[in-house]
Amino acid sequence: MDRLSQDLRHAISRLLRDRGFAAITIVTLALGIGANTAVFSLVQTVLLQPLPYGDAGRVVMVWGPDRAETTWLSLQEVVSYGRQSQTLAAMSGYQELDANLTGGQEPERVRAAAVTPNLFDLLRVPAALGRLVFADDEQAPATRSCSATACGNGASAAPRTLSGAPSR
Repeated sequence: MDRLSQDLRHAISRLLRDRGFAAITIVTLALGIGANTAVFSLVQTVLLQPLPYGDAGRVVMVWGPDRAETTWLSLQEVVSYGRQSQTLAAMSGYQELDANLTGGQEPERVRAAAVTPNLFDLLRVPAALGRLVFADDEQAPATRSCSATACGNGASAAPRTLSGAPSR
């Protein structure tokens, strides 16, 4: 213990004598600790925390048959593969889209997704607000558009309409 206190006194006196070296040392340590914290936070969030839905280890993503490049499945393919699959317990699909949120003072451009009715049941996630999509809500695949009602910021806010077409 005596040796440790002697080493600490020597290190502090050395740092006080050469302030430039002390500043560089402190900045280097701060950057190293900050970078280490950032990398650990990223690894923790992306790799170590479980995904926010049930049985995440059993969820897979299915791509189209073109092996040369990543291709998405059409709605007809999702339905067909889901019916024919003997390996998958269930199959669902989604397609991201840009949509307009109207009904407020100004229309607002938002990111949305067109989903098959069983997506939320498959992922075992509840609706955060409003209700889930039901099989009755499904439109004919040829229409390629969606329309749903979204809630405003308060209980007395007027309903707002979300409309858009899937991006290609």
